[in-house]
Amino acid sequence: MLESDVDFEKKAKRIKKKIDRAEKVLLSLHRGPDGDSIGSSLAMKHYLESQGKEVKLISPSPFPHAYDYIPADEIEQTQFMDLDLGDFDLFIFMDSASWHMVNEDIDDDTPLPEKEKVINIDHHGTNTEYGGINLVEKRSSTAEIIYDLFKEWEYDLDSQVAQYLLVGVVTDTGVFRYTNTTPSTLKTAAKLMEQGADLNVIVFNYSRRNKVDKLRFWGVVLENLEVDEDHRFAYSFVPYDQAKEYFDDNYPREYKSGAASVFMAGIEDTDFGIVMVEENKEELSGSLRSREDFDVSLIAEELGGGGHPGAAGFSLKMSYLEAAKKVIAAARKHSRK
Repeated sequence: MLESDVDFEKKAKRIKKKIDRAEKVLLSLHRGPDGDSIGSSLAMKHYLESQGKEVKLISPSPFPHAYDYIPADEIEQTQFMDLDLGDFDLFIFMDSASWHMVNEDIDDDTPLPEKEKVINIDHHGTNTEYGGINLVEKRSSTAEIIYDLFKEWEYDLDSQVAQYLLVGVVTDTGVFRYTNTTPSTLKTAAKLMEQGADLNVIVFNYSRRNKVDKLRFWGVVLENLEVDEDHRFAYSFVPYDQAKEYFDDNYPREYKSGAASVFMAGIEDTDFGIVMVEENKEELSGSLRSREDFDVSLIAEELGGGGHPGAAGFSLKMSYLEAAKKVIAAARKHSRK
């Protein structure tokens, strides 16, 4: 048995013991939740409830349009730090590379609740290991890790839990197009489908439900597109005055990340691409996408963010022009000239 497998088994047992001893558990999606955050958390919630636990699942951000086909009545939109944390015996954060991802208005200097009560389950290489137990594994998605945990715990998945996990696997691999897709990923997806998950429903909602406003916003992204030929990257920056027309409850993260995935990962003679949007005056967020083996998480980390080698993100609080200069400088620093 590989050392990594032994380590996984040990952590799986430690997590199970923590769960067994807890009565009230708090789960939180990360801000700007995606399919992996939503699917993994809902799957874990159903597991915990099957074990007789009282579970609260919260989201710091509005539920994205792209996932509104998933029943969201189990998810309460509120900020983690607004709750009475003393009400809970255990906190489980999934798909959150750093502590500040679970709340809109905190940073990594904000103290955790009792660290030993925190379980951190994630697949991002940039994870800061902020929990008392940190199960950080190199997988396609956090959902794939949860699937392996459930196998370890001999939990018999029903079709609903299988569906939640497949949402995470499919969306975080870009419907199996990204380089994080492995033979293990495809085997996991096949097993989930055998257990009742419907791939077609996920693909339809992920790829074929674009709002007209979203497509028009993508037009702005394309209009602003530039290519740094010397440093082999593409970028599109959208200032507030252009972006504000497209604001709704799902903007800007869903529109921005979608544009990065659709356009920035496919521009010939580049290694990576960036879409950055000024969400509010002097508040910006960016999505980076790699074309092949370029590690965009290095650029995201330089900018205070994080993510995967193939897909990463960051947030900045500064003027639009200052942010544009900072992002271009970081991209050029890490580029393959």
